[in-house]
Amino acid sequence: DIVQQIQLQTIARLDRPVDKPVIDIECRDFRSFRLAFAGPPAVRMQFYDMLYQRTFPRFPQELFAFFYKPTYPNIGWDVYNLEAEVRRMMVPGNLWRISDINRHYAKSSTYPPFLVVPAAFDDVRLEPVFAFRSKGRIPTLTYFHHNGATIRRSSQPMVGITKKRCPEDEELLDMVRACNYTNSTSLCLFDARPRANAIANQAMGKGFENVTEGYRGCKLEFLNIENIHVMRESLSNLQRLCESSLEEDRTWLSGLEATNWLAHIKMILVGAVKVARLIDRDGISVLVHCSDGYA
Repeated sequence: DIVQQIQLQTIARLDRPVDKPVIDIECRDFRSFRLAFAGPPAVRMQFYDMLYQRTFPRFPQELFAFFYKPTYPNIGWDVYNLEAEVRRMMVPGNLWRISDINRHYAKSSTYPPFLVVPAAFDDVRLEPVFAFRSKGRIPTLTYFHHNGATIRRSSQPMVGITKKRCPEDEELLDMVRACNYTNSTSLCLFDARPRANAIANQAMGKGFENVTEGYRGCKLEFLNIENIHVMRESLSNLQRLCESSLEEDRTWLSGLEATNWLAHIKMILVGAVKVARLIDRDGISVLVHCSDGYA
């Protein structure tokens, strides 16, 4: 998942008349690698094909995480334990419980098998919520603060242009608000997208919460953060700018502004500060989501 792009190209060396083939690897964490080859073209293409297949596989079973067998005893799947994490955060058992409704990933393929939900909300009422949230990513506990306020994450609701409602989804958020023993009167819903993007999603049967007709005690706010495709293009432009030649230094600052990367980072930080202040200072629980809730 960390590799963003792989390119096979030929560059010219100033001190040699023969071109030198290289493979450029660009990663999502700003790292970049250049591999140079002196062997025959067949060997270089074989290595490139193998690298590309392992990075962008046709089937999930071809991913590195599936075929790699480590020799050390502690494998990655056992590093995180939800029960231990709940105890570490001192989540009160009388208010919250761990549900295994997603065991074997039956309800959502992108959620873990165990989820933290309000103790008074049983699995029968959770069923319709999975259907109402995009990709089955229901509001589930991510962080519990010492004052009782919580951060939850989810995907967008499937309201559509007809503004459909799901009583179970509204009841779940109502219970989330009530489980906050510091401030049980309010729950803030943060939609990370620009409002225009969220409205456009309504035409595809999705959208955002209608707090005027449902969701008691909830307030909705848009954080105006662009989607992942815009972010990725901005990051690519930033990486290209950082690799530019010295002759282009006179326009470097204007080029940096043109990438919009700092503007994106600012919006993310503004949203993070809003969430942190509500949780810590005001004791208000929050739900954060964008379109599918992966970020």
